[in-house]
Amino acid sequence: MILVNKRFLRSLFSASLIIAINVLNAGPALALGELPTDTTPPVISGAATTTILPTGATLVWTTNELAVSTFEYGTTQSYGSSSALSASAAIGGATTLAGLAPSTTYYYCIHATDTSNNSSQSCGSFTTAVASDVTAPIVSLLFAVATTTSATITWTTSENADGEVQYGTTGSYGSTSNLNATLALSHSVELSNLSTDTTYHYRVLSRDAAGNLTTGSDATFSTSALPSAGGSVTVTDTIPPVVTDVSSLSLEPHDATIAWTTDELAISTLEYGTTTSYGSSATLSGTALLIHAAELLGLQANTTYYYCIHATDLAGNVASSCGHSFTSAAQETMLDTNPPTVSLITVRPITTSSATINWTTDEIAGGYVEYGTTIGYGSETTFDTNLALTHEATLSGLSPGTEYHYRVHSHDEAGNNITTPDETFTTASLPPIPIVETPTDTTPPLISEVAVSSISSALATISWTTNELAISTLQYGTTPSYGSSAELSASGLLVHDATLVGLSPLTTYYYCIHATDLAGNTANSCGHSLSTAAPPVIADTTAPAASLVIVSSITADSALIHWTSTEQADSQIEYGTTTNYGSETPVEAETASSGSASLANLSPATTYHFRIRSYDSSGNVGLSGDYTFTTAAASGASGVSANAPPIISEIGADTIGETSATVNWTTDVPSDSLVEYGNTENLGSTAGSATLSTSHSIALADLLSDTNYQFRVVSKPAGGAAFQATSPLHDFNTLAVPIIVDPPANITSLSESTNGTGASVSFTTDELTTGQVEYGLDTSYGLNAAWAEAQEAGTLSLTNLEPGATYHYRLKAVDAGGNITYSEDHAFTTPGAPSGGQTGESFTAPPESSSNGLPAQAGGGAGGTAGGGGGGGGGGGSSAASVPVPNLVTAEGVDSEIVFSWNNPETAGFANTLIVRKAGSYPASPQDGEAIYEGPRETFTDTNLVNGTTYYYSLYSYNTANQHSYPIHVSNAPKGGVTEVKIERNAVLENVLPMEHFTDEYRERASKQTHNRLLRSAHPSST
Repeated sequence: MILVNKRFLRSLFSASLIIAINVLNAGPALALGELPTDTTPPVISGAATTTILPTGATLVWTTNELAVSTFEYGTTQSYGSSSALSASAAIGGATTLAGLAPSTTYYYCIHATDTSNNSSQSCGSFTTAVASDVTAPIVSLLFAVATTTSATITWTTSENADGEVQYGTTGSYGSTSNLNATLALSHSVELSNLSTDTTYHYRVLSRDAAGNLTTGSDATFSTSALPSAGGSVTVTDTIPPVVTDVSSLSLEPHDATIAWTTDELAISTLEYGTTTSYGSSATLSGTALLIHAAELLGLQANTTYYYCIHATDLAGNVASSCGHSFTSAAQETMLDTNPPTVSLITVRPITTSSATINWTTDEIAGGYVEYGTTIGYGSETTFDTNLALTHEATLSGLSPGTEYHYRVHSHDEAGNNITTPDETFTTASLPPIPIVETPTDTTPPLISEVAVSSISSALATISWTTNELAISTLQYGTTPSYGSSAELSASGLLVHDATLVGLSPLTTYYYCIHATDLAGNTANSCGHSLSTAAPPVIADTTAPAASLVIVSSITADSALIHWTSTEQADSQIEYGTTTNYGSETPVEAETASSGSASLANLSPATTYHFRIRSYDSSGNVGLSGDYTFTTAAASGASGVSANAPPIISEIGADTIGETSATVNWTTDVPSDSLVEYGNTENLGSTAGSATLSTSHSIALADLLSDTNYQFRVVSKPAGGAAFQATSPLHDFNTLAVPIIVDPPANITSLSESTNGTGASVSFTTDELTTGQVEYGLDTSYGLNAAWAEAQEAGTLSLTNLEPGATYHYRLKAVDAGGNITYSEDHAFTTPGAPSGGQTGESFTAPPESSSNGLPAQAGGGAGGTAGGGGGGGGGGGSSAASVPVPNLVTAEGVDSEIVFSWNNPETAGFANTLIVRKAGSYPASPQDGEAIYEGPRETFTDTNLVNGTTYYYSLYSYNTANQHSYPIHVSNAPKGGVTEVKIERNAVLENVLPMEHFTDEYRERASKQTHNRLLRSAHPSST
């Protein structure tokens, strides 16, 4: 029962009391004439939703006369659901709906029938609130790119989120990058100060705006070693990136988002404008990424914009993708310009000095009343700012027996105002009889008829009555201490109710009722309780359905049937020579969404009908359509008849390469050959031969590398298609294409000379580089001298140095691929007395170490003029840096073997080459792994290997003093079916990106890019 009905009952009660008193005072009762027949249906007004939740809503309405209301609702205008309402006639009604879906539009219709059986209806709709975000972002496209002492971790999230990386040399991590609190879809974090030639564990963390956190799985990367002189293979990148998957989206009139991808890491810029001259640029990240996005703000609504994308890869190659356009969203402004409609204006009760004016509005509004003894009014009630559908204003301080003019003002939420026409009422006259003093009331009200109704999983309605007008309050909670209070009317009533919302399912609630009468006497009724219901359960009414039905192994008296199902179900086959079937197999309990059944004791050369009956765990039964097959003819004296389906066996795939494979099978009678295959269950491609044979072999070509393919074989004998047999699905995986990564440049020499307050630093590198000399009075340096033009040798001048001071310096070299190489720290002392009279510091070079973190070999000097390659230890003695590495190394994977070829160093003192193998990672030293070859030859074959498994090797050169070089890291995998050795490209050199760090979407692109680079770096060699 809603507030307006309670007030109406209160007014009706007061009016009835006045009428009864007047009748008692008036003397004999008057006879009443017959009432006219009522043919006017009730008017439904004020229908509105007062509470909207993600899974519930409360609706109220009024009628202009007593009527019985019903309510139906649903997600379509066919409705389908109804709400239980009181069967008693009332002025309007209310209902609370639960178990609704969030963010969903519901349609409803209210029906009202008055006491004369006249009916009317009022229909509308509302939309439930949005459910809170409880879903964490999804992390994808995770990969790492590492150099000698740093790594860049890149990933994407399914929604805007922040990002950070935990990392360390074990699965316990121990270090965490700075949190990038900017919410974005693409993320890139650079880790620095890492150890060379070291495997690191890492995982990413991203949290969305709602605070939902995703912690990624553990992954690893390895920093590269510092190679020595002559130990690198340079691949010059001259191919610009390819911009693809360009898309745009504008959901708001002034905003738009543009996204695109590149086939390699690249830094992007974007121009845009309302013409093809553009004129504006988007703000983008300066980090190289594979997935890019730009958010454009401050756009004009409903306007076409043109844009152009520029992408620059790490080698400086630039690509552009222009000529794109989009239209921003149209401006949609919905303004409320309609004032509320005022109806059901009543004035009651009217006393000698006051009157209460009630009215309703068709939308929530506030209001006040103007009143006075003339149409100039002169007085008004306080403006009621509480927005509601029912309204009440009390006029006080009136004169007895006086006519008053009044009109109502109502304002809705949008500020629209309505003023009703002038109306009048007359206050009551003073009674002619003496006023009898009312005895003092000291008796509290009696609370009775406490009842609970409309209990669901989230709400309940409690009702009660009092024997006199009283104002009620109600406390409730999950313990007898309560803790919550219901919102009730502040008016004195006889019939009371409270609806509790937001309750928990299957929970007991305790409640206590307090009632205070008009004389201030209070009564309590406590110790009550109720239990909420369980959430609604959605029953499974969908039957399982069979599909992909295949009949195989058909003989003269048997057949094998395979199928898949939409859900796990128990199944059986109904079969027979007609669609009436007549026979069935036993019910088989299936443990997966597929099944098979054998039919036996069939008649030769007979067509059989069959269908699949499936039973799920909810008792739903599904029947497939009708299928047929024909059994083979009986075998004659001359052997198996050609007019019968062949029996297919020994199905398999071998000689699997990166883009090819061969499928083999046998049949019991000569038949043709057909393979249906593809990288999805829909297959889509075929290859075959019309030659009849019992041994079948079909080669498949132009396949995608590192991809799962599904296939089935089909054969038919000389009897034709009527006797064709088809196998179930099988699968195989093609091999992955290795990726070659450009190693950093080697610093082959480094020296300095001083002259007064200046110095010169000379260097050579094994490829064109740019870079700088960093120098200063300590190892934090602080000063630098750079060269911007790529070169392999040069001299840089350091000026304005302090006399008699020791300076530290190191060389930083950057190759065309963006790889950075640092030399070790070196030092020199300028001539002359130090400034300020101080003596110069003495300097001792640090102990030498090799570029891969191993101790230097015997005889290494401490600081000299020749720096180690790629940041190795100082020269001056025999060390790993002074022993040349093997060069032009190649490794080719063939069936169960990997064939190596290399060139030994052409230097005096060369003794032999050592190859060390290790499982899972590259050997870190000559003793870290299994030595599989040592000698002076330039070829070697590693045998008895597992096809498709990646093997890791390190190659060292030894001189006659038993000193070894830095390692050359090589990895590859044997390939089944490949027997001819064709060494036509370099082996994979560390740093190698694991293919598992790429999603399927980018594998093909990476393979194509690698193939192009391999062609550019190919060199002749022989086995």
